[in-house]
Amino acid sequence: MKGRIHSLDTFGTVDGPGIRFVLFMQGCALQCGFCHNPDTWETATGRVVEVASVLDEIEPFLPYYRSSNGGLTVTGGEPTLQAPFVAALFREAKKRWNLHTALDSSGFCEPEHAGELMDVTDLVLLDLKHIRSDKHRALT
Repeated sequence: MKGRIHSLDTFGTVDGPGIRFVLFMQGCALQCGFCHNPDTWETATGRVVEVASVLDEIEPFLPYYRSSNGGLTVTGGEPTLQAPFVAALFREAKKRWNLHTALDSSGFCEPEHAGELMDVTDLVLLDLKHIRSDKHRALT
């Protein structure tokens, strides 16, 4: 399974508990006015990778993730635009290493992919843009 990524961080400390491998997915439909990752918006840029190659990037750092009760966080952009890829990545990380998984998302997800993704997600960091719908629309 292939996905389009923007970048990665092997020692993240703010995207979930413990030390984390943070994968930034490429592409976002919302393009929020206050976004701190606008370079992740474009869906046709970034680097195309296989699930196996991301797992190869994670493996050398497993001792740090395990000793800190950390794991793998996928963010973006909007990771749910590539929900099948993220689900496959989470599923394999759990199968190989029982690694804690976190999804940092605006909650924008096609319903047919939501169940598969949630089945392999331990923590959702839900980024609500605004509680009032008029303000939400203005920001996104």
